[in-house]
Amino acid sequence: MEDCRRLIDALAEHGFEVTEQDPPNAFVLTDSGGRQVDVHAARFDEAGNASYRMRNGEDWIFESPRTASEARASSLDDRPDA
Repeated sequence: MEDCRRLIDALAEHGFEVTEQDPPNAFVLTDSGGRQVDVHAARFDEAGNASYRMRNGEDWIFESPRTASEARASSLDDRPDA
C-alpha cells in the first residue's frame, strides 16, 4: 500500500488518472481511451500471505500457495494411520 502513490504517479505519466476511489485500499485509474486499471492494494506478511482491508474494516486474507500446500501436507502428516 505504500507503493500506491508511486503507481498513481507512474501511470499518470501515461495519461491515467484516478477516476474512482475507495481510499486507501482500492481505486481505479482511467486513461482518455477508456482503459482502466483496477487497484486493490494489499499488505504481504513474512509468509507471503496477502491481506486486503475491505470497506467494512475486515481483512480478507489471500493465503500464499506455499503456505496453503504446507498446511495441507502437515494435516496429512497428522492423520492417524488407517
